[in-house]
Amino acid sequence: GDKTQQPHVFITKSLEYYPFNAACRALAANFWRITNELPRETVTSWYQQAARDAKQVRQTTLELLESGHVHDSVKEWMELLLLQQVVDVEYNEDDDESSDNGSFSASTVEGTARFMAAILLSRDGHHDEALKHLQSFSLTHRLHPNVWTGQDDTLASSRIATTTLTPPVSFHGVLPPKLYEKMCNTFAPDALFWKESDYDNMGYYSFLVDDIDGAVKNLIDHVVLDHLLPLVQE
Repeated sequence: GDKTQQPHVFITKSLEYYPFNAACRALAANFWRITNELPRETVTSWYQQAARDAKQVRQTTLELLESGHVHDSVKEWMELLLLQQVVDVEYNEDDDESSDNGSFSASTVEGTARFMAAILLSRDGHHDEALKHLQSFSLTHRLHPNVWTGQDDTLASSRIATTTLTPPVSFHGVLPPKLYEKMCNTFAPDALFWKESDYDNMGYYSFLVDDIDGAVKNLIDHVVLDHLLPLVQE
């Protein structure tokens, strides 16, 4: 096909026009990660740079918007191009309809880039660096480094020779039989979950619960709060 239409050409041009285009850099990192055309260390550095750029662009843009020295027409351009397109930040209206106050969300580009950087850093054994990215989220737990070591045979064998590792703890029969059966039915190949979530067409995604107040509201809460979380906290 036409070489000028190749993804890397668009990526290069976009970053030449605006090197701080965090959304483009993160998209490029996704592309290189999926195609395996660049070393994993390079892909990781692209995610890290995307996170830094997204944070900086969001912070600088908001400072300018709040300074009172920017014309309204320029403000609109900054919100549409920089906040919405480059770093994926939305303006959230206040729940109080009588109030004109609102707030800008965190950058989705920064969050996604940090998430991916943390995964790749952990895969390569750089757990302290990964933790720096994870600390940007409201997380209370993470996978133990020993779990990551076992996912890569080459990495594991190179470390076992020089390090004594404590094996990760495994649990059997965590869920009661009836609860386990409910989980199997809920996520069976023909279960409604897959159809109603349009999982086949959505690509990869996950669910994030901001606040866990200990109240069980559904089956997943029951599994996590009453069975999995107590084991992790031991």
